[in-house]
Amino acid sequence: MSFSKAGELWAELVNNRGFEAETSINGTSNIYPWIIIGENQPSIIISMESSSCFEPNKIVLHMDVFCHKKFCPRGGVVSFVGYDNGIKLASIKIRSSRVNVTKWSKMKTILEAKSTNHNSNLQITTTKTGVLWLDQISAMPLDTYKGHVIQDLGAYPIWVFNNGISHHDEIYTSAISPFVQEALDGIEFAIGSVESKWGSLRASMGHPKPFDLRYVGIGNEDCGKYNY
Repeated sequence: MSFSKAGELWAELVNNRGFEAETSINGTSNIYPWIIIGENQPSIIISMESSSCFEPNKIVLHMDVFCHKKFCPRGGVVSFVGYDNGIKLASIKIRSSRVNVTKWSKMKTILEAKSTNHNSNLQITTTKTGVLWLDQISAMPLDTYKGHVIQDLGAYPIWVFNNGISHHDEIYTSAISPFVQEALDGIEFAIGSVESKWGSLRASMGHPKPFDLRYVGIGNEDCGKYNY
């Protein structure tokens, strides 16, 4: 069980998948551990935008790629590469069409590794000059314990609420009502009936039965601030 930003036992392999690590109330964000790679680094400009189709997490990565010619030096693939030896474990090309570049679209593929390396990076590269918007990048293994994690282990879930908003910003106590309501909405999502607002959302996601939530935690972002 983790008290980190993810806050649960989860098979997700991508760190900072939504580019919202250390997001402050003024909209600034940190893309770490993502970095710019390749032979064309000086011609790649990244910025953060609040244009995601996911209302609770609006930050997206905007990447402008400027090549001297129409085609960039290398890339054009999504791949896992071992960062300790540089050996490519799996790779696949993703092509967009005019249909799915005018609005947010979910793109899904399967990568089959040729070998095992627990020290590997996910790399997203392009072969052409242009603009890319990226959000909610995920890599999940197909082979997990019974296809799930916590419930199959017989473990109890725990809902962890932040006791602060960030390491850099704070909000006066008189203005924290939306954050309190967010915590209450989270509890309703976990244990509310299917007739409730958030319980019905849980049911629509394939889990009509309430989770056996017995514990909540208050933690993370314990920054020593005077206010929240």
